[in-house]
Amino acid sequence: MNGEASLAFRDALPTLAAALWLAGVLVAAGLLHLPFRIRARSSGAGPGARFLDGLLYPAWVLTLGRVAVSADLLGTETRDAPVLAAWTLFWGLVLGIKAVDETARFLYTRRARAFPVPPLLHRGLLAVLYAVAALAVLRMTLDVDITPLLATSAVLTMVLGFALQGVLGNLLSGMSMSLVKTVKVGDLIGVGDLEGIVVHTNWRETILRTRDDDYVHVPNNTLASEPVTNFSDPDNLHRFSLDVGASYSDAPDEVLEALVEAARESGTALDHPAPRAHIVSYADFGINYRLHFWSREYWRKAHVPGEVARHVWYKFKRRGIEIPFPMSDQLLNDFMAVVYHQRRLPPSDTEAARMADVLRSSEFLTREEDGHRVPILDDEAVGELARRCRLVRYTKDEILVRQGDRGDSCFIVARGEIHGRVAYAEDGRTHHMDFVAGPGKVFGEMSLMTGAPRTATGTFAAETELLEIPGEAFGAFLARHEPVMEEIAATVAARNRANQEFLEKLREFDASSLEEHCDSGSILRRLRGLAGWGKRLLG
Repeated sequence: MNGEASLAFRDALPTLAAALWLAGVLVAAGLLHLPFRIRARSSGAGPGARFLDGLLYPAWVLTLGRVAVSADLLGTETRDAPVLAAWTLFWGLVLGIKAVDETARFLYTRRARAFPVPPLLHRGLLAVLYAVAALAVLRMTLDVDITPLLATSAVLTMVLGFALQGVLGNLLSGMSMSLVKTVKVGDLIGVGDLEGIVVHTNWRETILRTRDDDYVHVPNNTLASEPVTNFSDPDNLHRFSLDVGASYSDAPDEVLEALVEAARESGTALDHPAPRAHIVSYADFGINYRLHFWSREYWRKAHVPGEVARHVWYKFKRRGIEIPFPMSDQLLNDFMAVVYHQRRLPPSDTEAARMADVLRSSEFLTREEDGHRVPILDDEAVGELARRCRLVRYTKDEILVRQGDRGDSCFIVARGEIHGRVAYAEDGRTHHMDFVAGPGKVFGEMSLMTGAPRTATGTFAAETELLEIPGEAFGAFLARHEPVMEEIAATVAARNRANQEFLEKLREFDASSLEEHCDSGSILRRLRGLAGWGKRLLG
């Protein structure tokens, strides 16, 4: 028996020696390939470097093995061992599979197209092909009966399937999601109470980055078994809602219009689809409204409605729309009666004095003499006009007026600044001129004085307070101070003549209307019309 064992050992020795030597070939090939792998994984590597990286390792292994055989480094008996033939055939098949795979990936990369097979499924397919190649080599080269091996593999697979149900469930779920592309890296998704951006997927889990910059590892089986909301597919358009209440004393049409304007001017809501608002219910303390608007910034969902809500407050405040708080009907009616009574009261002495200071320091009712601004009204007249005006506040990104709109009021900057933009035609093209009106500057006086359309669009970069001079207030003032109309008309006409060359470029004016706006007589007739309107208001 000992002799037979020794003989068997001597027969197996060449195969064992070849196997050990070829294991060394794997290590040597890995060391030779290492510089190419590092270069291919660098940030500046192109598709060519990645193509070579995919092919070089099996090529190194195959080449080193064949060199050793041809150089008779293993000895004659070891060189002729069947394992060497199996080795050559297996790595030749691996090289062929990698060549087809890397060529396909290279072509897709050169054409700037995404590879159609997801990474997880791609790795699984390669593993299956390598396993099939190994079984084929065992059967064809080493004459191994693989039927028992397949049967054993089936039993082993069943046992492992029961033992690793969760792991296999995640693996199969990940492969199915990769195949149907339920989620992709970069998608913003929601699953259960969790929302985040997909930053990585693998065979077991999907990693999400939340708005708090936390990284959450979600098992693929969870994503496959629960409803998933993909906020990025087919696009990132999302509808937001904002609930706002208003008092019963405010007309619903005015409230709805103010809500839509606030959304449009917020800088976060899209124009298309257009914002819209509707009445939700009649509550005990007021009417509830709901504003719908669309945005592509769902990632900032905690901030986007807040931006619109901020604009709503300013819009409501200027229009006198009250946002109620819970109270009984009787208390609400008494409160609103007091509020509306206070609205009709003239401004306090302190507020009137401040508005008068704004008027006196502005360009509105002054003319330039010897490099200085000289008022054309005395302090008493300025104070009387100030009591007919009002201070209004705007927030950033709101639109004061649009170029080409009709208007019968003007504004003086009390605090902050107006950013103006004028569109004009020159050389057959449309150009834009931007300017900034700071404290004391007047905006929109041409529309008030001459009835012309707005010549500029006004917006705000930050909260700004303006003194608004309505047409009826200015008319009532002129009705009591008719002697100043000629001086005001002459001052306005002189300003327009100084800007006549530029005004000719504006599409809002033709030759006849521009001549009328630069003529003091025409402006005087406009002011007398306002004065007549003011007399009727005064009764």
